[in-house]
Amino acid sequence: MSRHEEDEFEIVENPDYVRVMPEYTSNGIWHFDGMHMDPEELPVSDDLKARLEQWADWYNINDDFNPPEERRNRLDWTKFNAEGVAIARAIKQALPAWTVVWWDEKILSELVNLGETPQRSLYAFEVTSDGTLEPLENEPNR
Repeated sequence: MSRHEEDEFEIVENPDYVRVMPEYTSNGIWHFDGMHMDPEELPVSDDLKARLEQWADWYNINDDFNPPEERRNRLDWTKFNAEGVAIARAIKQALPAWTVVWWDEKILSELVNLGETPQRSLYAFEVTSDGTLEPLENEPNR
């Protein structure tokens, strides 16, 4: 069995993974394969699920995709990302055996807008048990 096949086997056998990543019309959480995760699949408190929902809604009302002169609901990326990281850390604390990944959409967008093909380690981070964000090298595509 190749290493790639072993990795795929581990994914199927160990589904305890969540990526915290904003995206328009999403709830902000994703499975390893890039598919949306239903919040009911995440075994955390209702308070944490509500916090996650508020965070996703915060992203969904921003209009940073519009030309600058048409923007009405700018996203405060510093505050937004701080809350996203705090949520990812809270999920890790609630689910210490799970792999929890924070995907920094702001960094990724900036790099893509510069015409770069960024390395995942620049915007995808695993949340460790002590809350540290460790750069990921082998995070799957969206």
